[in-house]
Amino acid sequence: MNYRLSPPRRLAALVTFALCLTPLPAAAQGFKWWQSEKFQEDLQLTSEQIERIEETFQASLPDFREQKQTLDKLETDLSRLIDASADEAAVMQQADRVEEVRSELSKARTRMLVRIRRVLTPDQRVRLAALHQEWERSRKRDRKQ
Repeated sequence: MNYRLSPPRRLAALVTFALCLTPLPAAAQGFKWWQSEKFQEDLQLTSEQIERIEETFQASLPDFREQKQTLDKLETDLSRLIDASADEAAVMQQADRVEEVRSELSKARTRMLVRIRRVLTPDQRVRLAALHQEWERSRKRDRKQ
């Protein structure tokens, strides 16, 4: 199996994979790849790495939850404005607030990914990207069946 990806593609794959975690309240029990035996074995993760990744993930959850609640409220408010036929300026001002919070949530995820990435060796990062691609292909096949 070829594990070679360019650095930008590796980062993009890792970001995409981490987004699959969707570490938000309703899905906080999403797929934690570092707890998967297959990923642990294939990446040769040490118990210290697993612990550090989990700590990083858990430390990020409160911020994710708070930002997600704020985002949900702002999106509800935006929908109400649209439904009430509010003037365009008010709708766009609210849309700007929604996108600002959505951006902050995305940045928080990226910060978490960077911190997790630092726990892995360069070889583990390459293998993780390849495992993620394999996992995605498998998920797509399962959805088609």
